[in-house]
Amino acid sequence: MGFKRAKDALKRECIMARKKAATNARNGSVVAARATLSHRAALEALALELYGIIRAALKTYGLSPGEQKKLFGQSQRRSDIRQVSVEFLGQIRPLGDLLTNWFEEVPYVDSVGAPRVLKIEGNGATFESLAKRFLPGVPLADVVALACRTANVGTLPGGRIALYGDTMVNLSKNLDGVLAQNILHVRQIFDTCLYNAHRDPDDDKPGRLERIVTHVLSTMEFEKFQGEVRGQLHDLCERFDRLLKSAAERSTRQKQPRGQAGIGIYIYYNRPTKRPAIHRKGKK
Repeated sequence: MGFKRAKDALKRECIMARKKAATNARNGSVVAARATLSHRAALEALALELYGIIRAALKTYGLSPGEQKKLFGQSQRRSDIRQVSVEFLGQIRPLGDLLTNWFEEVPYVDSVGAPRVLKIEGNGATFESLAKRFLPGVPLADVVALACRTANVGTLPGGRIALYGDTMVNLSKNLDGVLAQNILHVRQIFDTCLYNAHRDPDDDKPGRLERIVTHVLSTMEFEKFQGEVRGQLHDLCERFDRLLKSAAERSTRQKQPRGQAGIGIYIYYNRPTKRPAIHRKGKK
């Protein structure tokens, strides 16, 4: 009990300190002015770093410095930027839902629960039925081509199609798709971090979870780690997908405003740093 009282007292003290700092900033105190200048310099340095990261990334996608400068100028003149990434990925997400249903739903799995080899065309438990359900209006041939190009899907003789792996959609062979996915990650991370940063400090509701776990690994150890966690993360995403799907179905019956919700998981490995050379003294 004593520990809890001390913790609560410390929390109240921190809250009061934040409120005092905010009041000083509004009143234009000298201390606040100095802090604002320091904050401004840090903000500009961080923004410069962010621009550098984006510039280097766009260069790898094939955009020259001149092209980037032109596009940046256009972005400054426009108040509303079209969300092309959302449109581009609009077919990818339904394809993922299609594959998940093929992987799980009773009409599309065999007696041991494995995805059945389906007929491409026709009614009933066919690929065409899944395509009409999740990608209505898209020609069947285009859905087949998209699935074969981006997922563990392949066509077989006799007008059949098979799902021979997990339900992940892989965009790595399509640079436009990779960039669209990058933009999606950046936008959602920004939204989450800014939401947490702008929350009322007195708000008792939990913020949106953001966490990074990191250690320095050799290339070999990283590959081992990636192999060990890939299947676990995939299973975790499948569980969360079912939870979100159930919540989405309940949301359609509610009158409250709705928005896209979910989680994003990625594994990263920064450029390896060179180990410092060890100079050994030779024998005399």
